[in-house]
Amino acid sequence: MTLADFAPVITFAMVVVIGAALRPAPLPRNVAAAGVQVVAGSVSAGAMLRSLMPRRRTVVDVMAAAAWCDDLARAVRSGATLTAALRASTVPAGAEPIMESICLSLDRGQPLVDALRPDESNSPHLDVMLTVLRACAQHGGAAAEPLDRAAATLRARAADQADRLTQSAQARMSAVVMTCLPLAMLALMMLTSGSVRDAVFSPVGLVAVGVGAALNVSGWLWMRRTINRDAT
Repeated sequence: MTLADFAPVITFAMVVVIGAALRPAPLPRNVAAAGVQVVAGSVSAGAMLRSLMPRRRTVVDVMAAAAWCDDLARAVRSGATLTAALRASTVPAGAEPIMESICLSLDRGQPLVDALRPDESNSPHLDVMLTVLRACAQHGGAAAEPLDRAAATLRARAADQADRLTQSAQARMSAVVMTCLPLAMLALMMLTSGSVRDAVFSPVGLVAVGVGAALNVSGWLWMRRTINRDAT
């Protein structure tokens, strides 16, 4: 028996190995308990491949934003003002710049309603929270209940994002297989056939392989962008 007789088995094994290496990271069963970031870029496709992708702007973890709302609500219920609660609260990762801007505005004597500027936020999750805080600072009244509702809204958003990622798992795996299978077949045919090797390393063959590889990578990026299109 020759190596070509084992071509189907070798191809299947290569696809399985590459697919296992690029498989999406599993989501936690309980998003609220895990408190992890659920964003479009959370799909694990290898550190090298992620480094080649253009990075999206930094966003605040939706569960961290919800926890921040809970902390502020507890502080307000204990008798603290919104300004005091904000200064004493623990800022989640990614929200430091907007919090520094708020504190700087307050130190300069601006009222809280002017210091809270959702348009300067780098995260849609912070937009929800800052909008609620601005409304509370502008209209007064008990701020604990609106903050509790904002936290519930953010947790519902995290659950929806996790559900969308789960529903798109098959599409993500299909994208991996459709990307890896042509490369695996080409590598296998080059190993088992001298005529294929000669054709590949010819000038026309190199151009064809280069164009095919570029189209393959472009298709993978397009599928990944389409699948992961998500309002974080």
